[in-house]
Amino acid sequence: MKIISFSLLLVLACCSRYAYAAVPHDIHQSMARIEWNAQTGKLTVLVNCFIDDFQLAVMKYHNKSIRPDDDSLMHYCLQYINSAFKIAVDGEKLVLHNPTDAGMSELSIHFKFEFSKIKPRQKLDIYNDLINNIYNDQLNIVQIAVPPNEQMLEFDASNRSQPVFIKK
Repeated sequence: MKIISFSLLLVLACCSRYAYAAVPHDIHQSMARIEWNAQTGKLTVLVNCFIDDFQLAVMKYHNKSIRPDDDSLMHYCLQYINSAFKIAVDGEKLVLHNPTDAGMSELSIHFKFEFSKIKPRQKLDIYNDLINNIYNDQLNIVQIAVPPNEQMLEFDASNRSQPVFIKK
């Protein structure tokens, strides 16, 4: 299974006390994309963060140093994501678990979640508080692609929740 072996790599780097902490950056931003395919009924959610910021946020959320060999590391990461990034489709909350893809580059970490048989009719409720527990200047951008809607939303410490009304 690709995701299990990739998860092991992710586990080793994601929350290591040394994971890319030496790469300083002044920009504190996450990117997410929510995309719905009307033909397949699949809703795809992509979340992308700077790896060092994500590492700090997960450890602060759990109030502990998490070892890279901890068997529960992926569980800790997903628990944090579900507390800080929430989506409801027409009032039904989606749980972001079992990513279909997870990976990282030198600077960022990403997760991909897919949901089948979803049909947004009226509204998406989005809550995005990623990394705000670490940086006051954190900016979270969410791109929405739910035809005929295409829009970008900005979330920060003072604006963590926004509804998106589906235009027909």
